[in-house]
Amino acid sequence: KHLRDASASLHLRLGTMVRTAVVGFLALLLAQCRAVDDALLTALSSPETDETQCKELVQNAPKLKGKHLRATMQRSWWDCSLTVVELGTAQGVHDLEAEYNLASRTLKKQLGSLKTAIEGAKTTQVVNPAFEWAQSPNEVFLNVKFAHKLDAPATLDVKVQNVTITEKGVYLYAEKNSKHFELDLSLLLPIVPESSSWQLGSVGRCSFTLVKKMRKKWDRLLSSAKRPQNMHLWWTMQDQYDDELEAMEEEEEKAWMESQKQSKAHFQELQDRKDGKVPKAAAKPKEEEEKGDGKEEEAGSDGDAGEAEIDEEEQKIRKKHEKELKKKLRDINSRRKRLVKDLDSELNAKTKEIDEEMQKKKDEVEEAIKKKKDFVDEEILKDRKAAKEASAKATEEALQALKEPAKKSFSLFGREL
Repeated sequence: KHLRDASASLHLRLGTMVRTAVVGFLALLLAQCRAVDDALLTALSSPETDETQCKELVQNAPKLKGKHLRATMQRSWWDCSLTVVELGTAQGVHDLEAEYNLASRTLKKQLGSLKTAIEGAKTTQVVNPAFEWAQSPNEVFLNVKFAHKLDAPATLDVKVQNVTITEKGVYLYAEKNSKHFELDLSLLLPIVPESSSWQLGSVGRCSFTLVKKMRKKWDRLLSSAKRPQNMHLWWTMQDQYDDELEAMEEEEEKAWMESQKQSKAHFQELQDRKDGKVPKAAAKPKEEEEKGDGKEEEAGSDGDAGEAEIDEEEQKIRKKHEKELKKKLRDINSRRKRLVKDLDSELNAKTKEIDEEMQKKKDEVEEAIKKKKDFVDEEILKDRKAAKEASAKATEEALQALKEPAKKSFSLFGREL
């Protein structure tokens, strides 16, 4: 009985000793691991460490953590960060994504502050936008593009701050970030502001429809004879109203000729009255016609007939030249339209050809990038596999090294027992 009690007491003491030894060994191992982690983090944060040394430290570290990734990202060591991700993934580190998100938010916040400071330091750029114009008998059309030239890319998502349409002018003010657009036009003739309108387009454009106060063809748009460089004729819109303008001009020309004829007749009548002569249009009394000499009447009637014949011939010549002029103008307009259409067709064909060539090059670049990505993915998979195998081998060797002292301790305890 005493022997059994002593044996039980001895077993209890030996178990306590073994547990104490194992706990102490694990505590020492944990302290060493923490010391290694703290040393690695301190080294990564040290100003004397560069990216090359960072790679060496990471590759030689026994165990990586997510905070090591955050430390490398904060110092903009992207190659070293990639190494941490690859080795950390192979070691089974689970907090890499959380640390990455934390570091990304911090960097984005800092970049946003930097961008705000840069935008605030920029000087305001005021641009006079390019525009086209066309007219109908009753309206004037403006097509404004938010760019300094018509063939330059338009600025999208522009906010219009002010539009003012008066009887003699149009004012437009819009902005986006530090780029401001200002258009101030002084018109040749008055318009009706209440009936005029404007509309903001979706592709960086703004259109105006201005109602003329008088039905008349404008010789030019602006009151100044000097044409701005950013002003162009809106050919596609103008072609739609050329026939109406020509008809209006013919009507105006006929009315003008009729007024000239009436003015000439009225002036002649006044001149005849001043000279004491009877106007042509007035009828002579019947008694005076009987008293007059027959020869004089015959001579007067011959003179009047000759003068009327000359006027009629003059009118015929004028009408003939007017018809020829109108025909030439119509031919010129038709030829201009054909040339414009040919140029538009050529431009569309060239644009289509350029688009096809760019699409072809884009497809080639995308294919090359895809092949490179596939190659990189294969290499990363190989590296990950090799890293996992090396990590598993190192873990197995560490466990084996950890088991050897325990075996020796238990053998020693056994021999003492």
